[in-house]
Amino acid sequence: YIYLDVDISNDGRMNEEVRHRIGEARKASGALQKLWKNRRMSNEAKVGMYEGIVEPSLLYGCEAWVMNVHERRKVEAVEMSCLRSICGVRRIDRISNVEI
Repeated sequence: YIYLDVDISNDGRMNEEVRHRIGEARKASGALQKLWKNRRMSNEAKVGMYEGIVEPSLLYGCEAWVMNVHERRKVEAVEMSCLRSICGVRRIDRISNVEI
């Protein structure tokens, strides 16, 4: 069932919607990769763009979501992936999410 562009399954689960939102956020982040790599742009400006473009793509309709732990972790992983890109930190750099 789709209501206001939010996909709700018959059993009330949101896994398809979460998957769709993650895909949309990754598309938005991918489109901004050149800006994330721009060393002349401040991290504050990049985070502002993340909060204005990527985050709304990821969290659209989240007020209606009932997520389990697995889905919540997926959303958090996408958020951290974007923030790592903005900061120029790779997973192999072994810097914790808390530090970012």
